[in-house]
Amino acid sequence: MRIMTLGNGTELHIHDDHFSVYTEGFRLLDLFVESAVNKPDESDLDKEIHLIEINNSSVRWKAVSRLWEEKLYLLKKTKSGFLFSVSVSGSGAVQSIDYFCGTRSFNQKRESALLSGENEKPPIHCIGSHYAFSGYSQVNVHFTDRARACHLMQDAPAVLKPYHTGSLPFVFPLFTDWSDVWHGIGLVAKKGEHNFDCFTLNAPANGWEENGCWFSVDFGGKTMVTDSWTSPCIWYDTGKDDMDILNKYALWQYENLGFARNPSKNAVPAWWKGPIFCGWSAQGDLQNKKPLPGGEKDYADEKSYRLFHSMLKERNLEPSIIMIDDKWQKEYGTLEPDPEKWPDLRKFADEMHAEGKHVILWFRCWHPEGLPADECITVNGMPMFADPTNPKYLSRLKDAIHHLLSEEKGCCNCDGFKLDFIDKYPKDNRFEAFEPGVYGLELGRKLMEAICTFAKAVKLDALMNMTHLHPYLAEFCDQYRIHDFHTNQRGTRATMEYRAECAKTLMPGVLVDMDGFWCVTKQEQLHMLKYNAKLGVPALYRFYSGFNQEDWEQVKAWWDEYKATEIDTHINE
Repeated sequence: MRIMTLGNGTELHIHDDHFSVYTEGFRLLDLFVESAVNKPDESDLDKEIHLIEINNSSVRWKAVSRLWEEKLYLLKKTKSGFLFSVSVSGSGAVQSIDYFCGTRSFNQKRESALLSGENEKPPIHCIGSHYAFSGYSQVNVHFTDRARACHLMQDAPAVLKPYHTGSLPFVFPLFTDWSDVWHGIGLVAKKGEHNFDCFTLNAPANGWEENGCWFSVDFGGKTMVTDSWTSPCIWYDTGKDDMDILNKYALWQYENLGFARNPSKNAVPAWWKGPIFCGWSAQGDLQNKKPLPGGEKDYADEKSYRLFHSMLKERNLEPSIIMIDDKWQKEYGTLEPDPEKWPDLRKFADEMHAEGKHVILWFRCWHPEGLPADECITVNGMPMFADPTNPKYLSRLKDAIHHLLSEEKGCCNCDGFKLDFIDKYPKDNRFEAFEPGVYGLELGRKLMEAICTFAKAVKLDALMNMTHLHPYLAEFCDQYRIHDFHTNQRGTRATMEYRAECAKTLMPGVLVDMDGFWCVTKQEQLHMLKYNAKLGVPALYRFYSGFNQEDWEQVKAWWDEYKATEIDTHINE
C-alpha cells in the first residue's frame, strides 16, 4: 500500500484494485478502479486487474476486460484533488460507463460460468464502492432553493441531466455529518468530447457493506471506438460548502480545459443590463380576458406589444430591453416573422431604438416546424429536431438570423435572442445527427455556437439570453435567465437567491436575468420585484391587476435605484 497526499491534506491510499480516500484521518471512500465501459446490449466486466505503475503524481492499473482488447485506468493528482479515467482499445460503440462500479467483486462466482459458456448471460450487477457520505446536493434550479437541493444518500439515484434549466453542471457536492468539509465528485471532458447527456450518482443501499456508490454516464451509443479511446475524467476536490464545490468545479475547467469565461459585467454593452420587459405573462393575461384559439401565443403580435409599450409609458417604466415572446414566428424552425402578426417588425424595432430600447426575439431551440427532413434529425423519415451539424440547416439558420438582426434594407434590425428549450436535444440511441458521433451536451454546444456566431457576425452586441449552467457553454451566454417559478413552490426569495448564486458561481461575471416569477399574493409579488432588482437584472413580465399607482411608483423607484448603481456606474467607468 502506498500513500499519495493531495494539496488539501487529503490522503489517497493505493491498493492493488482500489484506492481509499482519507480526509481528517477518516476513511471516506474505498473506490474500486473497475469501471464498466458498456456497449449497447452488452455489459462490461473486468476479469483481472493489476497495478502496473505508481509514482508521486499518478497511478496506473491494467485490466483484462470482457468487451475490450485492452483496458487501462489512470489516477492522477491535481493541485488539490484528483482525476480518474479509463482507456480502452478495440472496436465498438460505447453506450455508457459505470465508474467505480465494483462489478468484478460481486460477480466472481458467476464469472466462471460466463467464461465457460455454462450460463449464456448471467446477470452482471454493479455493487459500487464503499462510501461514508451522509448526503449530496443536486443542482436543479427549475424547482429548488438551496436547502431543498440537499438530499440524504438514501434518496439516490440522482441524475444530473438537462431540464428546462438547460444543461446542468455534472458535479455532486457531497457532505458528511461529522465534518464541515464538502467533497465534490464530477465529470469533466476536453473540448469536442462532451458526447454525453447525463451524470448519475447511484447509491442503492448502506454504502459500506453489500452495496455502495458508483457514477454513470450515458453516451447514447454514439461514441465509436475504432482503435483506442479515453473516457471523460472523474474530477474530485474538497471545499467549504456546496457553492465552493461548484466554484472549484467550474474554475478547474476554465483554467485547465480552455473554456472561455464570461466577460466582466462592466465590459459589456450597458443596455444588456436592463431592466427587461418580457411579454410572455402579459400575453397570458390577454388570453385570460379574451381567449383565442392559439392561446397566449396568438397575442405575440404587434398590436399586443404596442399595447404593452403604452402600458409601460403610463407607469413611467423605461426598460432597455423589450422581449417578444412565443410565437412571433410563422413557423418555429424557419424563423420567419408571421406577416399577419408582424406586418412591419422593422418599423417596431426602429421605433424602440429611437427610445433607447432594444428588441429581443424568443427562439424555440430544436423545433423542426417548417423544416424539410433533410435539415433535421429524423426517426423513420419524420423530422424530430433541427440538426445543428447539418450544412443545409446551418445555411438556413445563418440567413434567417441575418434577416432578423441586420440593419440592412429589408431586414428586421432586432437585437438578439431569448433562447429557450436548450435542453430539448435528442437523448437516446434512435437519433443520429448529420455529423457522426455528436450527441448530448456536444450537440447542444453546436447549436449554441452556431446561433451565437451568426448573430455576433451581424451585430457584435447582439444579446444571447439563455438558461444553462454548464461551464462548457458559458462563452455563448451573455445573460443567464433564472427561469420559471410556479406559485405552488413558494419560497420566492430563497429560490431567486439560489438560482442567481448558482449562475454567478458557475459562470463568474455573467449577467443574471431575474425572470418573471408568479407569486400568490400582491405583497409577495412586490417583494419579488424588489429583490430581483437587487440580485440581478430586474425583469417585468406582466402588469399586475392588483397594483395601484403607489405600487407602480415603488417599482419605478427600485428600477431607478438599480440603474443608478449598475447602469450609470457602468457608463461612467
